[in-house]
Amino acid sequence: MAVSRGPDVLTVVHAKHCGHFKGLAVSNHKGLRSRPGPVGVDVRGVLQVLAAILSGMLLLLISPPIGIPWLHWFSFVPMFWALREEQHGKNFTLAYVTGFFGVGSCFFWLTESIIRFSNLGVGIAYLCLALFALAFALPYAVVYTLTHPLRQKYGAWWVVLIPALLVAVEFIGPALFPYYQGVSQYRSPWAFQPVSYTHLRAHET
Repeated sequence: MAVSRGPDVLTVVHAKHCGHFKGLAVSNHKGLRSRPGPVGVDVRGVLQVLAAILSGMLLLLISPPIGIPWLHWFSFVPMFWALREEQHGKNFTLAYVTGFFGVGSCFFWLTESIIRFSNLGVGIAYLCLALFALAFALPYAVVYTLTHPLRQKYGAWWVVLIPALLVAVEFIGPALFPYYQGVSQYRSPWAFQPVSYTHLRAHET
């Protein structure tokens, strides 16, 4: 085994008879850059996608009829973990994935309505839900892609600016069935009572 050191990367190259291993690159100061699996799978990339899906799917538990309001305060943490400063294009995709699964989870009742009150069938019902989620996941993608640019420019204030932008998009954007993030707290008097003075959108922010 031969080992060579670069300025910031340690490269380990196996002998030719171990041709099924072509090398492993590890950053010395930024942690693991790439951790390929046994068949060349980008483990970090898979975990990022799963984190984005998890953040979206948690809206199913947050929204009625289940309604776990405290979970909403942490639900987007997995997605924020997945977003990386150096991958602006991929961040848009990850945020879009979160929005798609979030909208699909919140509005799963659309499939039941279509199946029960029409003769379109199960397949068409789920196709309608998928198209609906594809359309209304866009605000999530647009807003959350700005996480790192806002963090770079305004520092810790991004924690306030991102929710404010999402509320603004909820207010001005078209919506067949509006969903406001703040409504998840309607079962928490300590959190929802100020709405009578500040309006729901101020509470969301």
